Amino acid sequence: MKRIQRTALLLLLALMLSALAPAMALNRKPYDEVVDLTIDHCLSGKSYTLMLLTPGTDINDIPDASILYMNIYRASSDKLSVAILYPRWTEFDAVSGGVFSDGSASPRLLGSYKAQGLPEQTVSIGEEAFAGTAYTHLYLGDRVASIGSGAFRNCAKLEYIYIPASVTSIAPDAFDGCDRVTIGCDFGSTAWSYAQRYGFDYRAVS
Repeated sequence: MKRIQRTALLLLLALMLSALAPAMALNRKPYDEVVDLTIDHCLSGKSYTLMLLTPGTDINDIPDASILYMNIYRASSDKLSVAILYPRWTEFDAVSGGVFSDGSASPRLLGSYKAQGLPEQTVSIGEEAFAGTAYTHLYLGDRVASIGSGAFRNCAKLEYIYIPASVTSIAPDAFDGCDRVTIGCDFGSTAWSYAQRYGFDYRAVS
């Protein structure tokens, strides 16, 4: 009798799990793709180039066609912490260039990246999503459509963030406490208007 009861209980449990499975699948969040890049041995006050290249590019001979993204960042300490949120590329090589305190050659490979998954829908950066993080530089990919309340609140070390033209909604308090930040943006975009309206330093990149 006990064996029959145990079997019945297991079957009931299996049925309950199978009933839950579709609901779990429907509520599954899109893959949050965040790439952390660290450039070490920087010299404070010096500028460093970050390039994202098509995989396998010879970093000693980089053709323009291989450059997916390039920007120049100024170091305020011995380390740059760059985060790429929801990149548009599924894979790339990250390369930095500049004069380094350890005498290493420039450019140098930071690492190779391959996406483990892609968001299934348009990305909204929610409330407090990256509040208090220690990133110095951020790049938002063009799958991002909105930035919620306090999303980057009190990111005291944040010096630069690129916000693409795909972003059409930014909460007024999204960058509260980010006193050092410069917003990189496309001319005439929502981010461009936001920076002007709320008194942030900005740099139009197109």
